[in-house]
Amino acid sequence: MRFPPILKLAAFVTVAAAFAGPAPGGEVTLTSRTGGLTLKGELISSEGGSLFIKSDFGVVAVQSSNFDCAGPACPAAPASAVSIHGSNTIGAQLMPDTIESFGEKEGYALEKIVGADPEQVAYKLYGSDGKEAGFIEIQSHGSNTAPLDLQQGKAQIGAMSRPIKPEEVKAINDSGIELETHIFALDGIVILVSPQNPIGSLTLD
Repeated sequence: MRFPPILKLAAFVTVAAAFAGPAPGGEVTLTSRTGGLTLKGELISSEGGSLFIKSDFGVVAVQSSNFDCAGPACPAAPASAVSIHGSNTIGAQLMPDTIESFGEKEGYALEKIVGADPEQVAYKLYGSDGKEAGFIEIQSHGSNTAPLDLQQGKAQIGAMSRPIKPEEVKAINDSGIELETHIFALDGIVILVSPQNPIGSLTLD
């Protein structure tokens, strides 16, 4: 699966996965990316940027870019949209800054969307013609959420502030997803000590 230029930043993340989603016709759960709304039902169709499900309220249509889809019948994310889930260390500032720098460099206007959950942020990207050119969503609920969300197809990029474990790699590969890992950033720690500090040394005890 090749991403268009709008998604070139995928080359700089810690864990990326490409996959093909199954056809409609099964149970799904749709959760609003801004929080507060969850819909469950049978996925009838996915077309034109909308998801149509048969729920307890009848047939409901929602804009796919505004909802997370969970379940085996969920369609693959469109090539112009990407979800980045995982580390709150990365998602709090580093990833938003990267997306904003990416948009500026590539000539896109960005609209930042922050919902009720501060750890969920989304960006709509617009081209010079004013038309929406892409959608990038960030969920920063911790590194441990990245492998599972990749495995379940909720995210195409998993951001982790720790190395991925062998059993996590195996679970993702076993689900039919091709996994690639990239170093996104490295932490640097500097310890400063006052010259007036009377302590000359410390032990590990």
